[in-house]
Amino acid sequence: IDDMIRERLGKLSRSERDFLVTAAVLGGEFDARSPVFRGAERSVPVLVRAGFIRPKDERYAFANPLIRDLLYAGAVPDVKRELHRACAGYFETARNEEKAAEHYLAAGIENTRVLELLIGASGKSRARGAYSRSAEFLERALGIARTLKRYPLSGFRAIYEGLIDSLFLAERYGRVHDLAPAGEKIFLRRRRLPADPRLGAFYSRLIQSLLHLGKYREALSAA
Repeated sequence: IDDMIRERLGKLSRSERDFLVTAAVLGGEFDARSPVFRGAERSVPVLVRAGFIRPKDERYAFANPLIRDLLYAGAVPDVKRELHRACAGYFETARNEEKAAEHYLAAGIENTRVLELLIGASGKSRARGAYSRSAEFLERALGIARTLKRYPLSGFRAIYEGLIDSLFLAERYGRVHDLAPAGEKIFLRRRRLPADPRLGAFYSRLIQSLLHLGKYREALSAA
């Protein structure tokens, strides 16, 4: 099947193939009017007739996921990174933090702005009940924060608070237990400062997680 798809792709014009590569980077479903296509949407009717893409509501999707997979895997790495960067800018302008962050990360960009997008995406995921997804975003945010030289302690505390809360709500109690030592150090750092009110919530989630895991002695110690 792969060879058949490659043979069909080889018959396309450069502009038609470029459109498909851009669509493959953009996502499984896409808006052909997106500026990342740079006016190449005139290729759409040809690609629909050829069976590469199909209309889906007011958007388009690949007729077969294998087509997208082959295009994405075969794209030149530098071209792929630039397309991810362009897609990230497009989604950031559209205020879609989740997709913007995903594309920046795929482009190899990890900075304070991407960290903020991840935190924003986490909040939206948590608000709609996607707790595991929320935790995934904050795990990535925490990883970036650790690489930054001057990321504030208050920022680390906010990330840990959201991460522990999301993990608990996702019933991933083992991960809460794994993160507890590092989280405790963050919340107890600089004890001369006023106590952080989030510390109580942190210990509450930890103790409840330990009880769920049957670690009663640890729960008593944490209490």
